[in-house]
This record gives sequence, structure tokens and C-alpha cells, in this order.
Amino acid sequence: MPPRSSKLRYSRWLGTALSLLLLAYVLAQQNWRAWPALLAQAPAGVFLAAWLAYVAGMALNGVRWYWVARAVDLPLRLAEAIRWTFVSAFVSNVLPSTIGGDMVRIAALARRSNRWGLAIASAMLDRLLKMAVMLSASPFTLAAFGGWSRLRGLFLTGGVWARFTSRERWVAFWHQTANWRRRPGWLLSAFGLAWLSVLPYVFATWTIARGLGIPVSMSQVLGAMVVSYFITLLPISVNGWGLREVTIIRLYVALGATPEQASLLALSTRVLMFTVSLLGGLAAPRYWRDLVQQAPQEMPREGNEPFALA
Repeated sequence: MPPRSSKLRYSRWLGTALSLLLLAYVLAQQNWRAWPALLAQAPAGVFLAAWLAYVAGMALNGVRWYWVARAVDLPLRLAEAIRWTFVSAFVSNVLPSTIGGDMVRIAALARRSNRWGLAIASAMLDRLLKMAVMLSASPFTLAAFGGWSRLRGLFLTGGVWARFTSRERWVAFWHQTANWRRRPGWLLSAFGLAWLSVLPYVFATWTIARGLGIPVSMSQVLGAMVVSYFITLLPISVNGWGLREVTIIRLYVALGATPEQASLLALSTRVLMFTVSLLGGLAAPRYWRDLVQQAPQEMPREGNEPFALA
């Protein structure tokens, strides 16, 4: 492992530990006796509805990737794209792997097409489409949290994240996406799909929040989601563990939730998304293990990490 990669890896695990300690401190200050009552007041079916919405959102992520891949005639079927998206989530969120879920998607597509550059670019572009959606949703953050002064941290986060992305990687990405830029109509429709894929997550979070008695609208949930999304892009904590939860607690307390309500929202959404990721372990039982083991050896040594993917 190169020294820089090793250093970044250890710093992320250290950041994860510190973030989890911070989360433990925040939770320790709360009235835990209020948690059972809050859970009991949630209407029956709230968590099931949210879980199904998360499943739908994950499937739409697969549709988005399929649309991106087919734009340049990469051999990917819709069912395969959805399957590998679930497998990707499983590898990212469940397995103690340093490969990353997107490496699984890239390896699956590249092994079939033998076009590593386009396979890598498809995963990068897929992620950047979601980032573009989140940036375009920043007015909802302004409306929810009261102006530019409170939104500065979001753009500071984006600036810090960009510093971890080398200029060479941006240049390589620009060249690799030339085929997509020749089809602006296709890119525009992919952006629309990216917007559509975010909505089930908004609905799921809003459903749980309302079930816990938090007085928020869907637009406020989207505004909070923009901030938490960009915060978790920082290479500080693995999968945003701890960091995401502390961010959500602070955001929803600012929106009128009690600390106990906000904590239950942060933890329950994490648990539900984790269980949805478990479906990836069933999606391709004969294939995903081989890809996880073989992807690092088969990938080119240069440019084989698709940005700081969330």
C-alpha cells in the first residue's frame, strides 16, 4: 500500500473513533428514559414504510447508473445494474473492506466490457450526478436554516473535500467523460433520474421524523440532508460513522426536535439503511465474493480510486 494511502486510511479510522466518541458523549447527555415513549408513539408501519422507501431509493440508484453506462454503450442490463448497486452498498456498509463498494461496480462492469477507463468514469459520473443534485438542492438548506451565514459551512465542506481530489484525477475524469459530454440530452435525463433517486430517501427520513413527533416538512428534511451528505463526503470518518449522526442531531435540534427525538432519528435511519445494505449479500451470492477478492489485482495502478465517494 502506498505511504499516502496508508496514512489516509489510518487517519480515517482515527477520525471514525473520535467521531464515535463524540456521538457517545452527545448521547450520554440525554434522557434515555424518553426513548421508549418516543418509539411507542410512532404509528404502526412507519419504520416499514421508511425501509421500503430506502429499498426503492437504492433501486433507483441502480437505474441511474444503468442510464449513465448505457449512454456510452457499456454492456450493462438494468437488472444487473440494480443488483450490483445493492452489492456495492453491502460491501461499503457491511464488509470490513478497504476496496469500497464502487470498486465492485467498476470491476463488474470492466470485466465484462474490458474498458476500465469508461467503467471507472461511469461510477465517478454517477456519484457526481448525485453531488450535483445536492448542490442544486442547497436553496432548501437556506430556507430551512435561515440564510447564508448558516450555509457557509456546507460550502467550506465542499472546498475541503475538493482539496483531497488531485488535479490529475480531475483532468483524467474530464477526458474520460468526453463521450457523455457529446450527449447533453442524455446527461440532462440522468440528472433528472438522480433527482428522482433522492426523493425516496427524503420521504423515508420525513416519515420517521414525523412518526417521532418532529415538526418538520419534506423541504426541511431535504435541506438537512444536503448538509449531512456533504459532511459525510469528508475523508474523516469511515462511512460517516458518528460524524453523520452528530450532524443530524444538531440539524434537527435546530429545526425544533428534542435531542432525544433527533438522536432516535439519526440512529434509526442508520440502522434501516444498514439492513437495506444487507440485501446486497443476497443479490449476487455467486459473484460478489470473487469480485471483492480480485478487483484490486485487476485494476490499473494509476487512477483506480474513484474520488472520495460517499
